[in-house]
Amino acid sequence: MQHDISMTVADICFSLRFPTIRYTNFFKRKYVKYLRRKGRERAITFPYVVDYPIQRLPFLKFNMYFRNIACSVLKKHGGLILHGSALVHNNLGYVFVGPPGAGKSTMRKLFSDYTCLGDDTAIVRKVGKRYYMFGSPFYQKTNIAYSNVKIPLRGVYILKQATITKLVHLSYAESLSQILANTFMSTVNSLSDERTKTISLVMHMIDEIPIVMLNFEKKRSLLESVVFRKPTT
Repeated sequence: MQHDISMTVADICFSLRFPTIRYTNFFKRKYVKYLRRKGRERAITFPYVVDYPIQRLPFLKFNMYFRNIACSVLKKHGGLILHGSALVHNNLGYVFVGPPGAGKSTMRKLFSDYTCLGDDTAIVRKVGKRYYMFGSPFYQKTNIAYSNVKIPLRGVYILKQATITKLVHLSYAESLSQILANTFMSTVNSLSDERTKTISLVMHMIDEIPIVMLNFEKKRSLLESVVFRKPTT
C-alpha cells in the first residue's frame, strides 16, 4: 500500500509517495511547513508525483533527489532554483548567488535578523506579470526547511568579496553567463533540452529583474546602504 504526502512548493503541488506509513510520517515532520492545506486555490493543482526510490535513500539524499525533480517541474512553470541565499527586507526578496566561498553564508550571517528563505537554494518564479522569491523546502547548510512564503523579487546579486563595497553593472552577456553558472540543472530531461529551457528562462528574467555584481567587504553598515536601501520610485 502506498502513502502520499501532498505539499506545495512555489505554488506548485507535489505528491510525495512512500511505501509505508512510517516513512510518510517521518517526511511529514521534515516538510511540515510545505504540507498542502485548504485555501491555496492559486496553486497549480495538477500533482507532480515523486515516488520514493526502491533503494530507500537516506533523508538528505532523498532531499537532493526531490530537488532534482522539483527543478525540472519548476522550469515548466517559469521557475528556477538558483545556487544562492535568499533574504527578505521590507517585504522584498534579495537573492545572492555565487560559487562555494563567494559569501552566500556570510550574507545570511551578517543579516541574521532578516528573514531567510534559503541558504544555498533560492527559488524564483514568474507568476502573472511579476517575479517572486519563494521559500525553499530543501534542507541545506542550516538543515531546516524555510518558511513557505512568496515575496516579490527585488534583484539578484552576483557575489564577489573585495576591499570596497559597490555595485557593478553587468552587460547582458555577463548577466546571462553568471546566472547560468549559478542555476541548478535537472537530470530528469536530456542535457540539451534542459540547457535550452534554462537559457530561455534566464533570458526572460534578465529582461525584468536587476542582475548586478556585488563587490563587498564584510561590513553590515556598508551593505545596508548599498544593497538594502529603499528602492526609488
